Order: sequence, then C-alpha cells, then structure tokens
Amino acid sequence: MPIRSIWRHALQGELQLIIGPMFSGKSTELIRRMRRYQHAQLKCMVVKSKIDDRYTNDSLVSTHDRQMMKANPLTRLEDMGDEFMKYDVIGIDEGQFFTDSLPWTEPLSA
Repeated sequence: MPIRSIWRHALQGELQLIIGPMFSGKSTELIRRMRRYQHAQLKCMVVKSKIDDRYTNDSLVSTHDRQMMKANPLTRLEDMGDEFMKYDVIGIDEGQFFTDSLPWTEPLSA
C-alpha cells in the first residue's frame, strides 16, 4: 500500500451532528457521548465558543440542568492549531458560533 494511502487512512475521521431546537438536550447528548468515549479510554477534548456564556463564564460546557464538562473556549476552531492531533475525539458545543466550522471539520472527515 502506498504511503499516501496509509496517511490518508490514518487521518480519516467521522463527523457526527447533534441537531435540534433550543432546549432539546443537544449539549446534554454531547456530554453523554464524550463521557462514553472517555470511558472507552479515548483521548477527548471539548471546545466551546468564547461568546457562549449562557450558564457559566468558566471553561465549561453547561446544560440547562447544570450538567457540566471541562471545555476549551475558542474564538475560532483554527485557534487550536495542531493541538487537536493529540486527541481521538473532539466535541464541539454550539458549533454555529464558529465561522470556520465547515472548512475546519470537512478535511478531517473526508
């Protein structure tokens, strides 16, 4: 197998969307999935937008019912640099706040 094919396969990812109206449990579902991945011993990171301060100004994703998980607040996803390469799973809360979500995620899920 050519090196190029091996490299492409190694970087191939998957994009999962959690969609729904407000108060439908999207952040709760994200936290549930991330805890499940952590339990499976996958290295996980959650990011959230710096402008999302609905329930906390801390570095946390928070749900309406006050479930919380540590998260890295970012202005843009590209601000992560190569840091994301250290993780098996990246959870993005409130992805609509990131103007670079499509150009950042598309190559990783191709």
